[in-house]
Amino acid sequence: MKPSKKNKINIHYSKLIKQYGYNKFGMGWRNDQLSKRYNIFLKHVNLRNKIIFDYGSGICNLYKHLCNKKIKFKKYIGYDFNPDLIKYNQNKKLKKFEFVINKDI
Repeated sequence: MKPSKKNKINIHYSKLIKQYGYNKFGMGWRNDQLSKRYNIFLKHVNLRNKIIFDYGSGICNLYKHLCNKKIKFKKYIGYDFNPDLIKYNQNKKLKKFEFVINKDI
């Protein structure tokens, strides 16, 4: 991804986080859109016992959704290049969770 595109994305999400905080609204989602989207996605994909790489993971809502739905995945790897989201996620100690901190992906 071009640095100018990354910068534009970083500015957008940093503004949302500053306005709404680290929640679905801070990630640009409204109402229950995110849960509906994940439910539709999960009807077509079997993540049971899989390693999940969530590129652009934000605050890792997919991880939370999978846990709430009791979907038994092997491992969840989150990645985001926004500095605010990196700081938010890098110290999480969750079961089967890893947050990758590598700006070159």
